[in-house]
Amino acid sequence: MWKWNATVPVSANGCIHDLITQKAREQPLSTALCAWDGQLNYQQLEDLTTALAVDLVGRGVGRGCIVRLLFEKSMWQSVAALAVFKAGAAAVGIDAATESRERIGQIMQLTKAKICLFSVSNGSWASENGVENLVIGPDLPTNTSTPNNQSAQMTSSTSSFASGSTGTPKGVKITHNNLSSALLDQRDALGYHPNSRVLDFTYYAFDVSWSNLLNTLTAGNIPLSTTSYSQLTYQGATLCIPSADERQNALPEALKSYAITLADLPPSLARHTTGLSELATFILGGETVQQSDASLARAVKNAYGPAECTLSAALTDASSSSIGIGVGVCT
Repeated sequence: MWKWNATVPVSANGCIHDLITQKAREQPLSTALCAWDGQLNYQQLEDLTTALAVDLVGRGVGRGCIVRLLFEKSMWQSVAALAVFKAGAAAVGIDAATESRERIGQIMQLTKAKICLFSVSNGSWASENGVENLVIGPDLPTNTSTPNNQSAQMTSSTSSFASGSTGTPKGVKITHNNLSSALLDQRDALGYHPNSRVLDFTYYAFDVSWSNLLNTLTAGNIPLSTTSYSQLTYQGATLCIPSADERQNALPEALKSYAITLADLPPSLARHTTGLSELATFILGGETVQQSDASLARAVKNAYGPAECTLSAALTDASSSSIGIGVGVCT
């Protein structure tokens, strides 16, 4: 234990969206999002999220506010999440495809959110929550004026909801500093690289969806407090978002058609999915990993971390018989 905790990890200060903005400046034409419902390069993502952030600030969204995100798998959820960060508020991902009406109602009551951003297909859910609703999709304006409270470095940026022993949703607040610090140590260790094409498989109700989004769109970046951006080589990691039908009924085909190089899946699903052997990196989590799982792909990692620990805590090769040691944390 003394060996594991001999060095306290460095804490990084800065806003997570600033890292993505810097990538847009350096590699504007690289593909950021490749989804079943569209594709955005880093500059387009930057313009759309800034425009939406301006709109949200005009609606009174800012520090201390919580914004609910109610989407099916779509590139527009990523746009909505990053815009909320830029506006200085916290985002809560809710998934109507997997959550019961009762649980969604509990989360909505607990968050006391000021506004709900949702896709057209989730309009019936959004209309029930009793707050201001805003549809996010192809008609989003692209006014790129900068919101006046864009710097939100101590503001909470994401929230995940885990079921405690009672089954009641329990909110977990994660700050920009939490996320920036985690990315500094964990992103490379997990296998997110500047040329990665990452499968966005996990439902938005799970914290791994935040890991997919933020590790991908900052791959190649190091938080502002640690180095100069001029020292970095910029390429474009891409978050690939298959449709619900592709995820549920044609996952092997989706891995090939989206040219996926990195995926994060539960072991019970992975053992029955073909096509994983071609992946550069495969992350297993959420369930017990068997030593035989090490043969599923070229590099297989066993990641462990409750939502309270900013997504990941311990990491090891899948061939190990343990959950590994802490990465970016003291254990």
